[in-house]
Amino acid sequence: MSASIQVKNEEDLEDRLGTAPGDVTIGALFPVREAPDAKNAQTRTCGAIREQYGIHRVEAAFQTLDEINSNPRLLPNITLGIEIRDSCWSVHDMVRHVAEIRRDMRMDSQLDVFDLLFAKNR
Repeated sequence: MSASIQVKNEEDLEDRLGTAPGDVTIGALFPVREAPDAKNAQTRTCGAIREQYGIHRVEAAFQTLDEINSNPRLLPNITLGIEIRDSCWSVHDMVRHVAEIRRDMRMDSQLDVFDLLFAKNR
């Protein structure tokens, strides 16, 4: 499985934490960094990285995706992909990310998922 995780440092951490290409892409939001503290509330700058809580969820998502894609009996001829973003424990960020993921996937996807899943079984 080919995946990329883009964690540089806390100041330069991007909203898109990791991606793995696939025929069908899952959008995932995980609270990897702390919510903005009081002094950063106006700028919505996220806090520190939560290694034990946030990073582990990202790693578990990639491992689960790899296990699913490695088993040809689960989704034959279909590869699941994922785009993981940091929700930063912020409702504002969650709503923004969901809207962006929906927009990006709508623009990228010209494929009917129903046809992808069931055309091979006809």
